[in-house]
Amino acid sequence: MTNFEGISFPDWVQIVTEVITAIGVLIAVTAYGITRKSLYLTTIEKCIEGFRNLKNLNKQPSREEIEKYVDLVNEELFYFQHGYLPIEIADEWIDGMIDFLPIFDKKGNVLNPNNCIQDLAEKHDRYFQNYPRVVTAFTIKGNYDFKLIYSSDTKSAAKRKHQRRKLIIEILKNLKVLKWYVPFQKRKIFKS
Repeated sequence: MTNFEGISFPDWVQIVTEVITAIGVLIAVTAYGITRKSLYLTTIEKCIEGFRNLKNLNKQPSREEIEKYVDLVNEELFYFQHGYLPIEIADEWIDGMIDFLPIFDKKGNVLNPNNCIQDLAEKHDRYFQNYPRVVTAFTIKGNYDFKLIYSSDTKSAAKRKHQRRKLIIEILKNLKVLKWYVPFQKRKIFKS
């Protein structure tokens, strides 16, 4: 075989092929990262828009608005469960959900009846009958100080944050979300 500066033709072809393959892999990895970020943004925008369209959640929401909210929460939990959104988004959104949704103990009792949408607390069986993911996520085993979780006292802000963080982590564990977010222990949102 003919040599090109000491390299045989078959070796030269192999080198060129390996370089082209490496460049192809690099392009594919970059495209995947861009596509994933684009999916994140599209999903985040869709969910935020859905939430913004629910105007009366802090007041007296209608049955239709409550149903839309429960459906939106179920969709968001699905995205978290399957790793379709960053863990930081899951953390922030669940922190908000805690202020609207009833939280249950293992027996199905509502633990925060005065700190969630009243109609959801009173008629949760009707609203959640088709949403077992939501019930699973918000059924907790741990003991929490709900008075502190919902406190607006600035003196107890650090303790409040700690209690909410523990509750959020249990909700994420209930969804088995944490398997998608490794190494989750090193992330700042999981530190109290």
